[in-house]
Amino acid sequence: MAVIHLGLPLRGLLQGQSRVEVEAATVRQLLDALEARFPGVRARLIRPDGGMREQVRLFVGDHDVRMLGGLEAQLEPGAEVRAIPVVRGGGLLDRSGRG
Repeated sequence: MAVIHLGLPLRGLLQGQSRVEVEAATVRQLLDALEARFPGVRARLIRPDGGMREQVRLFVGDHDVRMLGGLEAQLEPGAEVRAIPVVRGGGLLDRSGRG
């Protein structure tokens, strides 16, 4: 059993749940299981060509899935997977208002 956590902007994909447990040995199997329970979730996380979307990062523990073999990354029992939306925009400003 693996657990996937979705960041707040993505929770609507899981009917408002912040975490879901699924049987999966790989990230791909995890996404397939999610798609079976919550149709449409895969399209928000994976491109039509099967690649990973730039707008969302998937992590197994503290490691980006892209560094672990992508969708074929192995999941140990009890693995914690996180889907985190990428925040884009301007830089941070210091108190003076300068970057």
